[in-house]
Amino acid sequence: MINRKTILLSTLLILLSGCDNSPIVAGVMTNDSICNTAGFLIRKELGQNVKTAGLQCKASSDDGVNVLIKSHYRTPINSQVLKYTAKGFVKGDTLTLKAIKVHGIDDNFQPFTSLGG
Repeated sequence: MINRKTILLSTLLILLSGCDNSPIVAGVMTNDSICNTAGFLIRKELGQNVKTAGLQCKASSDDGVNVLIKSHYRTPINSQVLKYTAKGFVKGDTLTLKAIKVHGIDDNFQPFTSLGG
């Protein structure tokens, strides 16, 4: 379950990314705020040695609530870059990731909570 520290950090990321004029993708979140928050959540699940900064990321939504995130993360082993697609939803300024598919590893989407093991 998401704790207060996660919500606080997510809100801080949103406020910091809110300084740009990027269009809203879902809720009140822009592509940057969704991608930054998704990166934080992935690092939280896999450990801080996983890197998500500076890697291409695109968030999209057809209905302003449900989001599809296509991005990458760099593993600490051989600095391998893995592509992933994540599904989630945004309520206001809060992103919740529900499922993730790591390309080349997963055949189907897996519950996000199973990402770390």
